[in-house]
Amino acid sequence: MLRLAVTAAVLLSAGLAAAAGARERRQNLPAPTSRVSVTGAVLTPVPQSFMGLSMNVEEMEDFTYQPAFTQFVKLIEPSGDGPFVLRLGGTFADAAYWNGETSQILPQYLAPVGEQVNLGYTWLHSLASTAAATGSDVIINVNAASHDPQMALNFVQAAEHVLPRGSLTAVAIGNEPNLYPLGYDGITATNASWVRRFSPTRYDTLFALYANLLHRHLPSLTLAGPELSDPTAPWLESLLAQDAGQVGLATEHYYAYNACAAAGSAAYPELHKYFQATNISLATAALAPAIAAAHAAGLPYRLTELGSSTCEGLPAVTDTFATSLWGLDQLYQLLAAGVNGINFHLRAAEPNSAIETASGSGLIAEPLLYGIAAFASTLGPGATLDQVSGVLPANVKVWAVHSTAGYSLALINDTTERERVDVSLPSSTPLSVKALTAPTPWSQSASFGGQTISSAGTWQGAAHPQTVTPVTGSYWFTIPPDSALVATPAG
Repeated sequence: MLRLAVTAAVLLSAGLAAAAGARERRQNLPAPTSRVSVTGAVLTPVPQSFMGLSMNVEEMEDFTYQPAFTQFVKLIEPSGDGPFVLRLGGTFADAAYWNGETSQILPQYLAPVGEQVNLGYTWLHSLASTAAATGSDVIINVNAASHDPQMALNFVQAAEHVLPRGSLTAVAIGNEPNLYPLGYDGITATNASWVRRFSPTRYDTLFALYANLLHRHLPSLTLAGPELSDPTAPWLESLLAQDAGQVGLATEHYYAYNACAAAGSAAYPELHKYFQATNISLATAALAPAIAAAHAAGLPYRLTELGSSTCEGLPAVTDTFATSLWGLDQLYQLLAAGVNGINFHLRAAEPNSAIETASGSGLIAEPLLYGIAAFASTLGPGATLDQVSGVLPANVKVWAVHSTAGYSLALINDTTERERVDVSLPSSTPLSVKALTAPTPWSQSASFGGQTISSAGTWQGAAHPQTVTPVTGSYWFTIPPDSALVATPAG
């Protein structure tokens, strides 16, 4: 068995070395040129407070107690984008009890004792400190499975008192109610008939129960829902039809893949899938009915959980550089599709998180965070996503953003070949270009402009930007295989 294991390891090492060697040889081949133009036609304005992070209520303090966390937030907070958004909900939001208030809850609505989470003033003060230090707005999920709107009101009133004034911008009712019948995370499917019969209509009734009490005491409070595990227009349409006057923000979750799916299935995360631009485009298009339903009701649509894979992800897949390029492209795609805001969901020590916690090591920036930071660097005051016209090879993308600072570009090459792109811009301003790269696509590391992110949440190492000036009205870029270039106004 040992001999077989050693042989397998040698073969794997040889295979990776051969792939790396072939990749290096391809980089030295002449690259054909693609030509695209940016005319200034606006696809969509970048919504205020587009960027955010999300955390599980039971894991929040794993992040907020880290002094560096505020600096990590600032790494991905765009200039002029409005307040960053911190959202607290996730896995055990429907098993979380304000100040341990459980005595008044009927047994069929209680989470098992071992899965209950107690939220108190210490938790709120930790959140308040981070919100104040980062100038962030806050969205909080309240426990809907408890069927106890009074506890929710007590929690929200305490949050209004402790959090920085005006920072609590929305309260979401429940977390992923479409999964209640499956009995996850504090929901006991086997001993409560209400769980087995749960449906969009029942969620609408539950939402109204909470909304009536919360709005009676806090009439200006924005309520959000339905917080589904994936965009499912019928649930959202049902909520908007039944509770139209009570809903102020349409919220759902989106993960590219599901690590709990059967291996080999379309939903299962695999390295090569994160490099296929068509996968991102098709997945984003599937959100269109839900986005349209929200906008038709005059509501913004926010993905309060966004990630490369649900179900904790897969080591050596969802913690690799592949997700950095995926995240960069996915953010532009969501913006172009009409999504009004996103919150990348963090997990304390799981391979699907952009930031991880490590015992004795503080915080760790995973490759995905580099893609998010690269995206954020292209935004600015008054930013718009502009139209790019022209023909590009499959899995090569060019995105253009215009702000008061000028034009920014993101050029993504998800191929194994060098790609040369000529971009015509209505500008002659020199651009500062940073490369988003890694030693290999399967590396569990990344760099942006030659720099890496330290455990203190700062860029470390010497920066290596290049300046590109237009030649006869065009900017010329050569993008290495499996990498991206981000160009922003120089100076």
